[in-house]
Amino acid sequence: MSLYVTVEPTEDVLQANKNLTGYLIDTAGYRLESFELQQGQEYYNNSYYGSVQMKHDAFKILYVGYSKNGQTIQRVQPRVIRPQEFEVELSVLNNSLSVTPNKMTSIIVVLINHGSNNTFSILVSDYKSFVVSYSPEIVTVGKNDSVNIEINFFAPSNTSDSTTTSVSVSASIQSASTADLTNFLLFEVSVFSKEFLFVNETEVTTKLNISSLLTNPESEDSTPSNNES
Repeated sequence: MSLYVTVEPTEDVLQANKNLTGYLIDTAGYRLESFELQQGQEYYNNSYYGSVQMKHDAFKILYVGYSKNGQTIQRVQPRVIRPQEFEVELSVLNNSLSVTPNKMTSIIVVLINHGSNNTFSILVSDYKSFVVSYSPEIVTVGKNDSVNIEINFFAPSNTSDSTTTSVSVSASIQSASTADLTNFLLFEVSVFSKEFLFVNETEVTTKLNISSLLTNPESEDSTPSNNES
């Protein structure tokens, strides 16, 4: 799992066009590994970007740069980072992200926890307010375990075919530093009536008047008539 790091030094005396060196340090201040922080371009030239593989249980970010006169500038970001990974995957029971007007429809979202045992707060909403309920709202999931989140949709009977709503599903945990850790997914659900979905193509075909497509060539007498005077 990669961590994308952004630092924005407050010093305006850093050497221009020169990258910074970043370090992961443990909670005791010992350096674990180094990585490069590249300076952003144009509007973002006050920011520095880099990425590291998160192989440690807890660490802080330290960065080192140089002033215009060559002096070393070293700063530590105070927040302790404790890697926590989990993934939200979408699974649909009926192989279709569609609902029928005036009928309750269920869609299943699978929450997979790739981190340690945690309790998750689930929140589901949609733009058209077709979501009427979901369960569970709070759930504890073990490491590498999963849980199904059942979402119930109901579209009013007067909802037009092809009406689409955007659905948001989020799963949040509380870290040791009381900062919210959240992952989410977005997907779209469309409304189609039963008549629209399950029209009988055979019946429709038999009702089609195809007689106009069948034409018989007119018989032509190939023998010219003889007119005698």
